[in-house]
Amino acid sequence: MHDENILLDVRADVRAEKSFKKLLDAIESESNELESIDSGLTEEFLIILLNAMSWAFILSKNFRKNIKNFDARYLFLGDGEKICVSVIFKNGKMRVHHKKIDEKNLTIKFKDSKALRHYLFSPNDLLTPILHQDIMTEGNINYLTKFGYMSNHLMLLAKKLWPSH
Repeated sequence: MHDENILLDVRADVRAEKSFKKLLDAIESESNELESIDSGLTEEFLIILLNAMSWAFILSKNFRKNIKNFDARYLFLGDGEKICVSVIFKNGKMRVHHKKIDEKNLTIKFKDSKALRHYLFSPNDLLTPILHQDIMTEGNINYLTKFGYMSNHLMLLAKKLWPSH
């Protein structure tokens, strides 16, 4: 499979490997302690996810296909804007900022940390949190599914690269 090609590249780059292993640790921690994670740790998980995603785009030609000809600007807000992270995909690159950005394609507002975790761990179930008003969006909702797909693909890739983790 194409994703297996990333294995040698990721393990060869210590920083990338640390990012992926940190993502797996965060996934395991979030799964075991969903109710006790505060907004600061949830934002940290989002940053860990985005860092690992950035490495995957750099190291995996197959994963990089997700952003080929894809320009988008996301703003993540939550816990009364205690969580504020923006992501810009442009010209096949990804940048993460810890501030609000203008001219975004999609703003994703999370009611609380639990809603953010649900979105990140259940990208195939976007309708339920929207109907329960746990997630509010402004902009094109197709971008919500695109980011959910990339996040889920990344987590599956990380678990595949380190199955014993």
